[in-house]
Amino acid sequence: MWARMNDPDIWEKLCRSCRPDERDVLARLIADASRMPWASEVTVVTSLGALRLTTQQAYEAGSNAGSVHLTVSDSGDVVLAYVPRDATASAVELTRPPDDSVGGLELVLMHLFADQESHAIATSAGAVANGEEFEIGARVRVVLNHSNRTPHTGIVAQRIWHHKLQCWTYFLVDGTKAIKKRYLCEDLERLP
Repeated sequence: MWARMNDPDIWEKLCRSCRPDERDVLARLIADASRMPWASEVTVVTSLGALRLTTQQAYEAGSNAGSVHLTVSDSGDVVLAYVPRDATASAVELTRPPDDSVGGLELVLMHLFADQESHAIATSAGAVANGEEFEIGARVRVVLNHSNRTPHTGIVAQRIWHHKLQCWTYFLVDGTKAIKKRYLCEDLERLP
């Protein structure tokens, strides 16, 4: 199975394709994680009962994007193992109890996104619609228009490469509040 993590039927798909002894724990983890802002950038892959997450959109995409392998230990904890795209890079493994597994997953996914981001920078060389890129920590304001009706001023908290649009997308923090909407470069303007 190849499905986007934010697929509304992800719970049912995982229950059909995960190993019976891991099904409930892993399906609950993915269902909880599917509500996170980064879920649309992650693909859930199952093969012969093994579950992994990747930023690669489809099997036919032809590029190894690195992956996070999920398993359940004998004690019932979730084991999250990041396997990088490059065999010379460092792998990461965390073990978390099921009730803290989404937090652990976010930590491991940071490695996957960073790996994907560094690869995207190297291969795309600035494919940005308006020529502007915003680094993490940049102070920005949302440009109000037909698709952005809520004013926000804040900092760039995360940037993720959008495969289909071939550009960066941004998540903001406005004060202490994380904004769930993803913005494109043209949706933002830099503040001094």
